[in-house]
Amino acid sequence: MMYGLRMIAGNLLSPADPPVYDWIEGNGAASCLIICEHGGNALPAALGTLGLPSEDFRKHFAVDIGARTMAETLVSDLGLCGIFANYSRLAADLNRWPHAADTFAAAAEGKPVPGNLNLPQAEKDNRIARLYEPFHARIERWLDDQLLRNRRPSIVTVHSFTPVLNGVARPQEICVVSNADRRMADPVISAFRAARYAVGDNEPFDGRKGISATFNRHGTIRGLPNLMIEFRNDLLRDESRLMPLYRDTRAILHAALAGLRPAA
Repeated sequence: MMYGLRMIAGNLLSPADPPVYDWIEGNGAASCLIICEHGGNALPAALGTLGLPSEDFRKHFAVDIGARTMAETLVSDLGLCGIFANYSRLAADLNRWPHAADTFAAAAEGKPVPGNLNLPQAEKDNRIARLYEPFHARIERWLDDQLLRNRRPSIVTVHSFTPVLNGVARPQEICVVSNADRRMADPVISAFRAARYAVGDNEPFDGRKGISATFNRHGTIRGLPNLMIEFRNDLLRDESRLMPLYRDTRAILHAALAGLRPAA
């Protein structure tokens, strides 16, 4: 069965569609931006459902389950700035480079995404221009403003991952993803381990292998402190575990931000 499959070469977004992102300004002294690239599961009406049943957009391959709630609560309680994507990663993956092979996923955990198969370049360019670049341009404007104020802002991206992928269980409860800059990663990993979480240091996702366009584009290239935190999504769906996890994360992130040191 084929579901709502459409293609569009013109204006991708209509006035009835949601905005590309939601922005929270934070307090005036906030010098950390919390980013949630996979926090939404909407699609522009022009794309239909990309040929998938609507229930698929509640699954991990369409949205990072629980990540937006975690990110929004951290922003609110710590007085930080935040940006949250509203559209599904299946429309355009905001955590990939614009022309990467998986920016428009042809398959989702082995399941074909009909609306992303054999996309003409004009369609890719349209989605990049309408969905991808506005999100990243807003981040860049904020960073530029921070630097004009003689601040050295930090970037933290928040994601979630599945307990099992392709039949393989993932023992990590939290994955801290970083590149060469370890100013945030080292204290955050140590603190989560001290709190008795099973923490992967670049496992199961390795930031040294280019998996994150966001913290590399906005953090690494500018020499700014940056970090990606991935939470196993069964923790975010379990009320008995979510609140302790949230309280620990808030305290650990607050301490890491307070203890940042200049780059070596």
